[in-house]
Amino acid sequence: MDEKEKLDAVYHWRSELAGHPDGTGIDVSAIPSEVVDALIEDPDVPASVIETLAKAMEAAGAVSGAPGDAAEAPPAGDDDGSEEYKESAVAAANRARKEKEEKEQKEQQAKKISLVSAIMRMDIGEKAKLARQGDKDARAILIKEGNKLISGAVLDNPRITIQEIEMISSSRNVNEDILRAIGNNRDWCKEYKVILNLVNNPKTPVGISLTHLNRIQTRDLRFLAKSKGIPDALKVTAKKLAQKKTI
Repeated sequence: MDEKEKLDAVYHWRSELAGHPDGTGIDVSAIPSEVVDALIEDPDVPASVIETLAKAMEAAGAVSGAPGDAAEAPPAGDDDGSEEYKESAVAAANRARKEKEEKEQKEQQAKKISLVSAIMRMDIGEKAKLARQGDKDARAILIKEGNKLISGAVLDNPRITIQEIEMISSSRNVNEDILRAIGNNRDWCKEYKVILNLVNNPKTPVGISLTHLNRIQTRDLRFLAKSKGIPDALKVTAKKLAQKKTI
């Protein structure tokens, strides 16, 4: 599955899951594991969609994470040096590697869905604690929480990476207080991609975007000046700055 096919699949299943909030009527066996991963990790996919996915996976019994059968070993025998034997050995090794990769993917997918299911049953305090101490998978889920205490605690997690901050800063599905906190953090805003994501994000408070506009490169300022998704005040200022920098 190439990147375009993956994006199309994510869009399709996001819509499909949103239309079945109780988790019924969803053929989870038809959802590729890489699409499941993308749905969980994408900050623009609402928490409600992830919860529906977890319900559907549980209903289908796909959260057990039970290991599959071990790959069948090639037949025993002496290596007579023949091409047929070599080809058979290579095919068996490739088959074993593929089955191992598929098994690991299924186990990882089951782990993530189990985590979503567990989070669904937590109270606010438990979610906030997990947000501050949990791993990347937990952070990807909890940053989407509507409760500011929970989503804000994700930013306090000492293990959060700049790559995660870059993703969050581009999300239209997080609380504006999260974007404000990112915009006020000097260390995170040393990364150009973070401030570019913030000024391009219509949910970022205008004051935060204007603060970082002077650091935006001319070509990106021109794009901002024509953008339909950001406030007019930001577009006007971006246009003026772009003209000033080209003089």
